[in-house]
Amino acid sequence: MPLKINDISTMPQVDEAITGWEYDILVNKRKQTMVNGDVVYKNVFIKMRGCIQPLKMSEIEVKPEHERDWEWFYLHIKTTYPILTVNQQVFIKGNPYKVMRVKDYGLNAYREYEIIRDYNNAT
Repeated sequence: MPLKINDISTMPQVDEAITGWEYDILVNKRKQTMVNGDVVYKNVFIKMRGCIQPLKMSEIEVKPEHERDWEWFYLHIKTTYPILTVNQQVFIKGNPYKVMRVKDYGLNAYREYEIIRDYNNAT
């Protein structure tokens, strides 16, 4: 008999706290193919829902000095969506962001990503 989530983790199921705060997010699942010997990229967008919050100043202060002026946020997404990867591009309210760090809290039914505003690779 499979274990229930509460038998494994005593942490709350955070996905329920996200409900009501989330909004639409477009995730760029960039596909790479070869056409006549050339690498061709195709942007394929997947719709997800999640919410963001800024990092605390104390968290930004421990970043390398050249990264402290960047716009840092946490992105919270339920585990019902596919996992994002580092350097993947997401669009939130039309603005491009890039995934910098992935934290999988699957036992608590959500994933947390550190993202930055992506000014260089706006698609």
